Amino acid sequence: MKRPEWLVLIAVWEFVAAFLAFLGLIALLIAGFLTPMAGYANGMRAPAGMVWAYFGMSIAAIVVVGYLGLCLAAGIGILAGAEWARICAIVQGGLSCLSFPFGTAIGVLVIIYLSKVDVRAYFDQKRVAGVST
Repeated sequence: MKRPEWLVLIAVWEFVAAFLAFLGLIALLIAGFLTPMAGYANGMRAPAGMVWAYFGMSIAAIVVVGYLGLCLAAGIGILAGAEWARICAIVQGGLSCLSFPFGTAIGVLVIIYLSKVDVRAYFDQKRVAGVST
């Protein structure tokens, strides 16, 4: 079965989302960790509540790294035709809906497209072909 038309575009979106998540992670690390460290090196003391801020930024960094990994896995898997990648891309599309307005529009379109019968059949056919060989 021939690859459905828009799968490459969805894979590109997954890679763009991963790149944007990487930029967000870099910004989080710079703003959250490196900037205050420069002040502490110059003798500045940390405020008492800063421990909770670091804890929150650490949790945010872990979430962003997980999202980045989901996007990369979905993009690579979609290009390979893996069924699990279709599911990962649907999950990523759902998470993209939180990024109003562009992420919402693209996320809804990804969910709708990957739920179509011919696209599901393509991934099912690839899965069955992979198991039988």
